[in-house]
Amino acid sequence: MKITYLGICDLASVTREGKLNLMGIFRQIFVQKLPTNYLKFTIVAIVAGKENSQEQISIAIISPDQKTIINQQLKLQIGPAGTANMFFDVVNLPIQQTGEYQIRILQTDATLGETTLNILKVKPQEKPQSVN
Repeated sequence: MKITYLGICDLASVTREGKLNLMGIFRQIFVQKLPTNYLKFTIVAIVAGKENSQEQISIAIISPDQKTIINQQLKLQIGPAGTANMFFDVVNLPIQQTGEYQIRILQTDATLGETTLNILKVKPQEKPQSVN
């Protein structure tokens, strides 16, 4: 098996024709304070493999200090064309620190694909003063 696309977005869906729709593709999150939780995002992958097979994979999110935050096992059905669209919703991701978080798709212990999610801290915006 191999990953032909791996990304992060706000929302993903598949049309009746099998077209993949991704909305709000991103690679970084801005936070004002730590610790915090990020409400929701979707990890999307296009996977190529043996036609009409079922594969066991896992999704891992690893923090900058190499702690595993999420490690979820999934069964993936590869279709007759030898591909599958995979969506994984991440809800309330705990963020303890800024830096580069690794998102990995694994089969057994082999990494099939990897991308990064950068967490950056920003100062709160000041309220504009009204002018009378």
